[in-house]
Amino acid sequence: AVSRLGNTRKLHSALEAALSQLPDGIYDSELIVPGGTSTDVVNLELLSNTHIVLFDVLQQFGSSLIHRPYHVRRVALQRLRTSPIVQISESYQVEPDLIKKLWTRGEEGVIIKEVDSPYEPGKRSKSWIKVKQEDLVVARVIGYQSGKLGPHSRIVAEDTEGVKIVVKTLNDDWRYHFDTN
Repeated sequence: AVSRLGNTRKLHSALEAALSQLPDGIYDSELIVPGGTSTDVVNLELLSNTHIVLFDVLQQFGSSLIHRPYHVRRVALQRLRTSPIVQISESYQVEPDLIKKLWTRGEEGVIIKEVDSPYEPGKRSKSWIKVKQEDLVVARVIGYQSGKLGPHSRIVAEDTEGVKIVVKTLNDDWRYHFDTN
Protein backbone atom coordinates (compact mmCIF):
# COMPACT_ATOMS: atom_id res chain seq x y z
CA ALA A 1 0.00 0.00 0.00
CA VAL A 2 1.34 3.41 -0.98
CA SER A 3 -0.02 6.77 0.17
CA ARG A 4 -0.65 9.76 -2.08
CA LEU A 5 2.66 11.21 -0.86
CA GLY A 6 4.54 8.00 -1.69
CA ASN A 7 4.70 6.65 1.87
CA THR A 8 4.42 2.88 2.10
CA ARG A 9 2.04 1.39 4.63
CA LYS A 10 2.42 -1.99 6.26
CA LEU A 11 -0.67 -4.18 6.06
CA HIS A 12 -1.54 -7.02 8.40
CA SER A 13 -1.60 -10.54 6.99
CA ALA A 14 -5.42 -10.90 7.00
CA LEU A 15 -5.77 -7.67 5.01
CA GLU A 16 -3.05 -8.76 2.57
CA ALA A 17 -4.86 -12.07 2.09
CA ALA A 18 -8.19 -10.34 1.49
CA LEU A 19 -6.62 -7.92 -1.01
CA SER A 20 -4.97 -10.80 -2.86
CA GLN A 21 -8.49 -11.99 -3.77
CA LEU A 22 -9.07 -8.82 -5.83
CA PRO A 23 -8.22 -8.77 -9.53
CA ASP A 24 -4.78 -7.37 -10.30
CA GLY A 25 -5.21 -3.64 -10.52
CA ILE A 26 -4.64 -0.22 -9.07
CA TYR A 27 -7.27 0.97 -6.63
CA ASP A 28 -7.89 4.36 -5.04
CA SER A 29 -8.55 3.48 -1.45
CA GLU A 30 -8.06 4.49 2.15
CA LEU A 31 -6.84 2.55 5.14
CA ILE A 32 -9.10 3.07 8.13
CA VAL A 33 -9.38 1.96 11.72
CA PRO A 34 -13.14 1.57 12.27
CA GLY A 35 -14.26 4.01 14.94
CA GLY A 36 -10.84 5.70 14.88
CA THR A 37 -9.37 8.79 13.28
CA SER A 38 -7.41 9.21 10.06
CA THR A 39 -4.10 9.25 11.95
CA ASP A 40 -4.75 5.87 13.61
CA VAL A 41 -3.64 4.00 10.47
CA VAL A 42 0.03 4.82 11.16
CA ASN A 43 -0.16 3.61 14.76
CA LEU A 44 1.52 0.19 14.62
CA GLU A 45 -0.33 -0.90 17.78
CA LEU A 46 -3.58 -0.63 15.77
CA LEU A 47 -2.21 -2.32 12.63
CA SER A 48 -4.27 -5.48 13.10
CA ASN A 49 -7.47 -3.37 13.27
CA THR A 50 -7.02 -1.69 9.88
CA HIS A 51 -9.53 -2.15 7.09
CA ILE A 52 -9.47 -0.72 3.59
CA VAL A 53 -12.21 1.15 1.75
CA LEU A 54 -12.05 1.17 -2.06
CA PHE A 55 -13.22 4.41 -3.71
CA ASP A 56 -12.23 3.98 -7.33
CA VAL A 57 -10.40 1.69 -9.74
CA LEU A 58 -7.68 3.06 -12.02
CA GLN A 59 -6.53 -0.16 -13.68
CA GLN A 60 -7.80 -3.72 -13.80
CA PHE A 61 -6.52 -6.81 -15.62
CA GLY A 62 -3.75 -4.69 -17.18
CA SER A 63 -6.18 -2.20 -18.75
CA SER A 64 -6.29 1.45 -17.70
CA LEU A 65 -9.68 2.78 -16.65
CA ILE A 66 -8.42 6.29 -15.82
CA HIS A 67 -10.04 7.99 -18.80
CA ARG A 68 -13.28 6.04 -18.54
CA PRO A 69 -16.17 7.92 -16.90
CA TYR A 70 -16.69 7.47 -13.16
CA HIS A 71 -19.95 5.55 -13.62
CA VAL A 72 -18.06 2.90 -15.67
CA ARG A 73 -15.27 2.67 -13.06
CA ARG A 74 -17.92 2.43 -10.32
CA VAL A 75 -19.51 -0.60 -12.02
CA ALA A 76 -16.07 -2.28 -12.18
CA LEU A 77 -15.62 -1.54 -8.48
CA GLN A 78 -19.05 -2.89 -7.52
CA ARG A 79 -18.34 -6.19 -9.30
CA LEU A 80 -15.53 -6.96 -6.86
CA ARG A 81 -15.98 -9.60 -4.21
CA THR A 82 -15.17 -7.93 -0.94
CA SER A 83 -14.92 -8.95 2.70
CA PRO A 84 -15.57 -7.35 6.08
CA ILE A 85 -12.06 -5.81 6.00
CA VAL A 86 -12.07 -4.84 2.30
CA GLN A 87 -15.10 -2.69 1.56
CA ILE A 88 -16.36 -0.55 -1.29
CA SER A 89 -17.26 3.02 -0.37
CA GLU A 90 -20.91 3.84 -0.26
CA SER A 91 -22.34 5.90 -3.11
CA TYR A 92 -25.31 8.25 -2.76
CA GLN A 93 -27.29 10.86 -4.63
CA VAL A 94 -26.23 14.28 -3.34
CA GLU A 95 -28.62 15.59 -0.69
CA PRO A 96 -27.72 18.12 2.05
CA ASP A 97 -29.59 16.15 4.74
CA LEU A 98 -27.67 12.99 3.84
CA ILE A 99 -24.33 14.79 4.15
CA LYS A 100 -25.37 16.05 7.62
CA LYS A 101 -26.27 12.46 8.61
CA LEU A 102 -22.84 11.25 7.49
CA TRP A 103 -21.13 13.92 9.61
CA THR A 104 -23.31 12.96 12.58
CA ARG A 105 -22.18 9.36 12.03
CA GLY A 106 -18.58 10.55 12.36
CA GLU A 107 -17.60 10.56 8.69
CA GLU A 108 -14.84 13.07 7.87
CA GLY A 109 -16.39 14.27 4.64
CA VAL A 110 -17.67 13.28 1.25
CA ILE A 111 -16.37 13.56 -2.30
CA ILE A 112 -18.98 14.63 -4.81
CA LYS A 113 -18.05 13.32 -8.27
CA GLU A 114 -19.62 14.04 -11.65
CA VAL A 115 -20.68 10.65 -13.02
CA ASP A 116 -18.94 11.27 -16.36
CA SER A 117 -15.65 12.48 -14.85
CA PRO A 118 -12.34 10.75 -15.65
CA TYR A 119 -9.82 9.95 -12.93
CA GLU A 120 -7.03 12.53 -12.73
CA PRO A 121 -4.01 11.02 -10.93
CA GLY A 122 -2.25 13.21 -8.40
CA LYS A 123 -4.97 15.81 -8.04
CA ARG A 124 -8.61 16.35 -7.27
CA SER A 125 -10.17 17.50 -10.53
CA LYS A 126 -12.75 20.27 -10.86
CA SER A 127 -15.27 17.46 -11.43
CA TRP A 128 -14.78 16.34 -7.82
CA ILE A 129 -15.66 18.43 -4.78
CA LYS A 130 -14.62 17.50 -1.24
CA VAL A 131 -17.16 18.58 1.37
CA LYS A 132 -16.07 18.64 5.00
CA GLN A 133 -17.89 19.78 8.07
CA GLU A 134 -16.95 23.23 9.24
CA ASP A 135 -16.55 24.09 12.92
CA LEU A 136 -16.05 27.50 14.44
CA VAL A 137 -13.40 27.54 17.17
CA VAL A 138 -11.83 30.49 18.91
CA ALA A 139 -8.12 29.77 19.18
CA ARG A 140 -4.76 31.50 19.44
CA VAL A 141 -2.13 30.76 16.77
CA ILE A 142 0.96 29.32 18.46
CA GLY A 143 2.95 28.14 15.45
CA TYR A 144 3.05 26.50 12.05
CA GLN A 145 3.93 23.12 10.56
CA SER A 146 5.68 22.72 7.24
CA GLY A 147 4.36 20.48 4.52
CA LYS A 148 4.17 20.04 0.76
CA LEU A 149 3.06 23.64 0.36
CA GLY A 150 5.87 25.23 2.38
CA PRO A 151 6.78 26.21 5.93
CA HIS A 152 3.29 27.49 6.76
CA SER A 153 1.21 24.64 5.30
CA ARG A 154 -0.60 24.09 8.59
CA ILE A 155 -1.56 26.44 11.38
CA VAL A 156 -1.07 25.22 14.96
CA ALA A 157 -3.44 26.87 17.42
CA GLU A 158 -4.64 26.41 20.97
CA ASP A 159 -8.25 26.82 22.03
CA THR A 160 -9.47 28.46 25.23
CA GLU A 161 -9.23 25.12 27.08
CA GLY A 162 -5.62 24.51 26.02
CA VAL A 163 -6.45 21.94 23.34
CA LYS A 164 -4.06 22.11 20.37
CA ILE A 165 -5.63 22.26 16.93
CA VAL A 166 -3.84 21.80 13.60
CA VAL A 167 -5.60 22.99 10.44
CA LYS A 168 -4.54 23.39 6.82
CA THR A 169 -3.74 26.96 5.82
CA LEU A 170 -6.69 28.24 3.79
CA ASN A 171 -4.98 29.14 0.53
CA ASP A 172 -1.85 30.44 -1.23
CA ASP A 173 -2.59 34.07 -0.24
CA TRP A 174 -2.61 33.17 3.45
CA ARG A 175 0.58 31.10 3.12
CA TYR A 176 2.28 34.01 1.30
CA HIS A 177 1.22 36.39 4.07
CA PHE A 178 2.62 34.08 6.76
CA ASP A 179 5.84 33.50 4.75
CA THR A 180 6.53 37.23 4.40
CA ASN A 181 5.64 38.39 7.93
